[in-house]
Amino acid sequence: MSIESRESSAGVNILSGAIPGAILIVSVLAIAGCGGSPVRGRVERAVERRLPEMIGPASRYSVTAHGPVTRMTKGKLNRLDITGEDVVLASGIAISRLEVSITDLEFDTSSNTIRRAGATRYTAVLSEAEVNRWARSRYPDVPDLNVSLRDGSIRVSARPGMSKARVTVQADARPVIRDQRTLALDLSDVRAIGVSAPGFAREYLESRLPVIFDVRDLGFDARISSVEITPGALKLQGELDLLAAAQAR
Repeated sequence: MSIESRESSAGVNILSGAIPGAILIVSVLAIAGCGGSPVRGRVERAVERRLPEMIGPASRYSVTAHGPVTRMTKGKLNRLDITGEDVVLASGIAISRLEVSITDLEFDTSSNTIRRAGATRYTAVLSEAEVNRWARSRYPDVPDLNVSLRDGSIRVSARPGMSKARVTVQADARPVIRDQRTLALDLSDVRAIGVSAPGFAREYLESRLPVIFDVRDLGFDARISSVEITPGALKLQGELDLLAAAQAR
């Protein structure tokens, strides 16, 4: 699913509560004033050094700055790509792989403000273990909750009480994006194992598991445009609104 770029001309002071990407880029643009071919490498290394503090610790970060060096010295970047492995966000969510791409950046280096930013796209891959940790924390009253990520589908199960006994309820589902913020479940093949009560199983899962993930917990005013389920992994793609997130902080 493609993501359309959006652009804003509003100036945001990035030194007073800006989001990580904004702070990082301005902090390194001062270096770019030195000119010459090493500028790109200095920008990339300076960004990498700030990422653990600004986004969260990770096993590895890499940064690639795109655009002519002459534009960088004038406070402009065509694109900045950030990749993180095993990133732990401030919310505590662990991202197996995080990719962020910020396009068309333009700064006023004298006032340390973002003059313009195009789309800020992200890809976040969460492991099955992390999705289970999030779901169990969100729904602590669902006993023995388990989420299994399969090839293109999700299997959920729980063991609620029914007539003084525990019943295993289970369903296969496909993820449905709601309001660009949450992943709901479109249930199919719903069953109550050990008892003939499929109606109970569906009602229980739909009422107790309204969403399987909320992207707002990633922070940065994230939105979802597409989702992909592979065995053991949930991949989210979408946009971050650079200027809106800066203004909200």
